[in-house]
Parts: sequence; structure tokens; C-alpha cells
Amino acid sequence: MARMKLKLTGMAHGGQALARDKKNHVIFVPGGIPGEMVEIEVDEGDGKKKFLNGELKKVIKASRHRQQVKDSIIGPHGGYSYAHINYKAQLEYKRSVALDQLKRLGGITVKAPRFVASPKKWEYDHDVVLSPTERDGFGIWDQTLREVVPLPGPLKSLIQPLQDVIKDFDFELPGLRRMLLRAPTEGDLLVAFEIDGVEPPELLVDFPISAAIILPDRTTANLIGDMFITRKVNDHLFRITAGCEFPGNPDVVGLQAKKVVELAQLKGKEVVLDCYSGVGVLSHHLAQKAGELHGIDRNPDAIADAAINLADTENVSLYQGSVEEVLPMIDIKPDLVVVNPPALGLSKDAIMGIMKLKARKLIYVASDLATMARDSKILKKGGYQAMGLDGFDMYPQTFHMSLVTVWVRK
Repeated sequence: MARMKLKLTGMAHGGQALARDKKNHVIFVPGGIPGEMVEIEVDEGDGKKKFLNGELKKVIKASRHRQQVKDSIIGPHGGYSYAHINYKAQLEYKRSVALDQLKRLGGITVKAPRFVASPKKWEYDHDVVLSPTERDGFGIWDQTLREVVPLPGPLKSLIQPLQDVIKDFDFELPGLRRMLLRAPTEGDLLVAFEIDGVEPPELLVDFPISAAIILPDRTTANLIGDMFITRKVNDHLFRITAGCEFPGNPDVVGLQAKKVVELAQLKGKEVVLDCYSGVGVLSHHLAQKAGELHGIDRNPDAIADAAINLADTENVSLYQGSVEEVLPMIDIKPDLVVVNPPALGLSKDAIMGIMKLKARKLIYVASDLATMARDSKILKKGGYQAMGLDGFDMYPQTFHMSLVTVWVRK
């Protein structure tokens, strides 16, 4: 291990500051801020590595954006990789990281306004995923360390009911891989288990909670109470079954949905295709302005939820199946295509099928910056031009971001 002093020069995707040593090696430093002079410890190994990971030992000259991190929250490791940076600067660093990644990985340069802030900086998250640790108890996945770390204290990003529950949440369940705790707008909490195999476990609980098991295909089996919760977004209640994707910050979900409608610029006659429509949040907002809307999702539970969530609309058709399978089977010519894929992004078949539709406009909603940048490169080659980027701070204090890009066909 070697100690060195250096100046941090930028922020990398993943929430780590970066610098270069005298040998021009890139060094990632969790807990640092661009512009700071720091002392770090780094394992140089055999000297052949292109990237090195440094451990921050001392801040010699602090950034004006640095703020004290309370001992009661997890610091650079464990998820809150931006907690040591004041909130206004967090938004700007996320914006600059997004633009840099799109340019380097996607080959596109776009304008982007300041990221949309979350109304709540802490206690905003209605979901938490816990995993068993090697020892007794539960922890969370650390994106930097690539392992499950124990919980050293309260997860301050969670709404208070979730914080209260996980303090005393303790049980043994053979084969448990992950556990999702999800809070509704009103009603009981839902705990959903992902286990090896599909045999439902027997549970006994002494507090009001619903329980379900998420099967390998992301469908859900009921154990106790309801296997879904309801959550309000922009004054509309959405049913969400345990295995369906849904961001944990409903305030920002609502702000993003309104922005998508604004960017769509619908006049009331357009045909809209909503790929990866999930439980119907974007479909609900877009259908009110469109002539007709077609939603596609592979999860039958999501389609069932969407049918309930969109029951008050008469211009929506829903298709259950993968985008790759459904697109060749439906005969529509959309004016607008909206895609909101999972973190893995669009498959080659999906993106080629979407581009064959030759829609005038495409809106890409992304939860993963790197895969959106990758897909952007393909869209550009396929004749689409990026018109702008809007960022939303879905998860404050972390490096995660939600992004919306608009594309028009040349």
C-alpha cells in the first residue's frame, strides 16, 4: 500500500471522485469531491492496472461543497455516496456526469438544464431491498464494493415506517436471496421474498404486514394479506404488485411523468406506443392527451395492475409479452414511442424493432446512465437525433439518477 497526496479533478459515474497519479493512472476515491487536495492510500499492485482504487485518509484542502456526514448514516460505501456533498452541488455533479457519459459512450452532445430536485432530501424512499449477510442479519448491496454490507445504522433515505420496521426485522428463511420491503401511500407494508426455488415458506408475524413471494419470472404468489400495495402519484392511485418495477420516490415519479407529457407535445389525435409500460404510470398520463395508446410489458402482473390503474380510460390497449415478441404482432404506426426499459436497457432486437416503426419522436426514460448511453449510440446510427436531456434526482444522496432524452427522426 502506498500513500500519496493528489488533487481530485472530476466526478465519475458511481459517485467516486477521480484523479491521476504521476504515472497517469486513474484513481477512484470514494468520499472525495473534485477540486480537493487529499491524502489517500492505494494498492498499486503490479503496476499494470489501468484503474486504481484509493482510500481517503485525509482531506488537506476541503471543497466549499463538503458537508459533514452524520455517524448515524452510511457514508461513501453502502449507497449514500453523495451524502458528503451539499445538495445543490449534488445536482450539478450528476448533470455533468450524465453529459460526460452520453458524450463518451453514446457519442452525443446535448443540452441539459439543471437536474430536477427531489422535494425531500431524506426520508423519501418507500422501498428497500435487503439481502442476508454472511453473518446473521441483513444488509444492502454496495455498488462500489460489489458485496452486501451490514447495516451500521438507520437508512435515513427511507421513510420513517420502513426505518422503524427494519430495526427489529429478524428471521431465518432458507434459500433467501433478497427481500423487498415496500410502503404504500396508505395501508400495511408489504414484504416480498426472492428465494431459491418456488415453494412458498410458512410465516408467522405479530404485526400488520402483507407478505408475498416473487417467483423467478417476476410474477408474485400471495402469502399473507395482499400481494400488492397502492401508491399515489399526481393524485392518482396506482396498484403495484410485489414483483413489478416502481421507483421508490413517488414525488419525483410524478414530476418525471409530467415532464414526459410536456415533451410529448400531444395534440389529442396521436398514436402512442408505451414500451415497458409497467403498471401504467406513464400510460395514464399520456393517454389523457393522446388519440390512442398501446402499452407493452412482459410481466402479466404489471399488465393486470395497469388494467386496473387505467380503468377510467377508453383509448388504451395493453399487450402482455416482451417488446421483441409483441412488436411484430401489432399493426400500428405510432407518432410517438416511449421506452422505459429496466436497468439492462434495450436489447438489440427491441431497439431494431422500435426503429423500424419510424416514429417521428421517441422519448427514452432511463434508470441506468451507462445503458442509456450505449443505446443512444445505436439510435443515432439509426437516424434519430437527440434533442435534449432532462435529469431527475430520484434518489438524493446517491449517485443514482433518472433520465429522459427526446429523439426526433431526421
